[in-house]
Amino acid sequence: MPTGGCLCGAVRYSIVDSTEPIYNVICHCDNCKKASGSLIKCASIYPKASFEIVAGIPKQYRDGATDSTKPLFRHFCGDCGGALFSLTPLNEQIVSVSVGSMDGSSETWRPNKEQYIETKSHWLPDFKLAKKSEIPEKHRRGPVSPPPTGRI
Repeated sequence: MPTGGCLCGAVRYSIVDSTEPIYNVICHCDNCKKASGSLIKCASIYPKASFEIVAGIPKQYRDGATDSTKPLFRHFCGDCGGALFSLTPLNEQIVSVSVGSMDGSSETWRPNKEQYIETKSHWLPDFKLAKKSEIPEKHRRGPVSPPPTGRI
């Protein structure tokens, strides 16, 4: 069962009923770059129903500067600022987990999708991964409803 948390350990999560992500993505969009403090954002996409906060209460930032104009809710630790996961009303069935917050991700994580390559840093290598357009539609978009409350 995959687990993870923030830098200081105040917020912890686990992924139950699902050991394999739907896909692993490298994102090159400007918002993800700013949110991650890096030139790429690495995330694992899991079914939201399998994601559970087991310790602490993360803070939330409403990122409204998205291409879709629908907000992305970025969750992080209020103490250390560690990025944890994101939720979007564009697809309420998934959670985007920040790979750097996952326990043991350095040994196990491998990307298989890449998006926003038009804003990719010129010196990064070609990862030869599937592009966003190749991700099944059901994993890219979903029904739109109010932001989540309560249990993730």
